[in-house]
Amino acid sequence: PGRKPGFSTWADKYLAKPSFLKKKPGTRKVETLILAHWKKHLGDTLLDRISTALISAYVAQRLAEVSERTACLSLIVLRNALKAALDDGHMNALPRFPRLKSPPPARRHLLTPDDFER
Repeated sequence: PGRKPGFSTWADKYLAKPSFLKKKPGTRKVETLILAHWKKHLGDTLLDRISTALISAYVAQRLAEVSERTACLSLIVLRNALKAALDDGHMNALPRFPRLKSPPPARRHLLTPDDFER
């Protein structure tokens, strides 16, 4: 019912939601920065007009600038914001998200008893 908000407007409302404010400060900072990138890309696109094509275009652009892991984090943050919009009745369904294979984190060298003696 009624006009759906644009993404930029919704992102600002999402950042003020109690569910967002309960997150750890570091998480809030990262999500705020990532949402700023999404706001720049999606602008005032109505929430129910955000398509897989728009998301894929952003991911392709970001992959030219950042690692695959960072691009995956961008998708996670967008999904969080859009799920909140879905829960609030601003969307009927989530768009499909492109699949990225995030490389596993680098393996760390395990300490041996000899390492402790150094």
